[in-house]
Amino acid sequence: MPSMRWTRLLLIMVLLTASFFPAVSKAQDDTYAKYHLKTVNTLGEYRRLIANDPRQEIVYLKDFIPGITLDVRYATANNLMHRPMYRTPAAFLRLPAAQALLAIEQQLRPMGYGLKVYDGYRPYKVTVAFYEAYHDTTFVASPYTGSRHNRGCAVDLTLIDLRTGKELFMPTPYDAFTKQASATWTDGLSEQALSNRKLLQDVMLQHGFVIYPSEWWHFDFAGWQNYPVTDISFEDLLGRKPPANSRSGADADNPPFDGASPDHSTLRYTADWESLQSHPIPDWFRDAKFGIFIHWGVYSVPAFGSEWYPREMY
Repeated sequence: MPSMRWTRLLLIMVLLTASFFPAVSKAQDDTYAKYHLKTVNTLGEYRRLIANDPRQEIVYLKDFIPGITLDVRYATANNLMHRPMYRTPAAFLRLPAAQALLAIEQQLRPMGYGLKVYDGYRPYKVTVAFYEAYHDTTFVASPYTGSRHNRGCAVDLTLIDLRTGKELFMPTPYDAFTKQASATWTDGLSEQALSNRKLLQDVMLQHGFVIYPSEWWHFDFAGWQNYPVTDISFEDLLGRKPPANSRSGADADNPPFDGASPDHSTLRYTADWESLQSHPIPDWFRDAKFGIFIHWGVYSVPAFGSEWYPREMY
């Protein structure tokens, strides 16, 4: 009978619709689960972690190190994503790393210098956004492993003159994805830049940090393996809502990061030769053993010895 056939068809459609929308909702909730990486992503889990090991605490550097200067670029549009990735301009590190940074600040002050921190702990979802925008694992961490920033054990920073408040001259600006940004690059650099970089490296090494070869501003805290990849927002760590001016540095064209997948129309480079030629990392073939050009990405093995360079550091 036609009416029975239509009834059955309608029933099937209702059942399919009912099962479809929960699946969509779950897919949205599990946006980052597709990389199959276990993260600490609830306050309850984080608090239990601290209860078992107080060293796991992620501390707010502005409170922990009086007088330290913060310039949190990822809370503005002045960064590689060209939009705010943090709603609150704050910087954090795990307790032992923060204690080491405090000792460094205290050592530098009698010399007339201080630290300016660009970034510390970074929620895992932000690293995912970086990767999905650029699909590069030299300057951006793989979401399959997470980064040292996600563990609260990496810090991006520079030195400042306490008298003037100005940054000391370094080989490149922060987040300059060029060969000159390497922690060991010397060709064409001034004596002033080399001297300032060495001072920063020496004082960081003295207090348990390790140099990251590709970026002079990036240092990893030794023992980072003991801290889990974490995905808790700054606001949850601080126990407060984002500030009213959390859109600082943003505009209609650069909305703040909301955890959604990136708009690929704003990618830094695309899969065409003209775009690859204009990519800000010059001379790939001189700096790499080989490069593989794929859609939306350039993957390479930097020539640091004969081993694969570890991708999870950034």
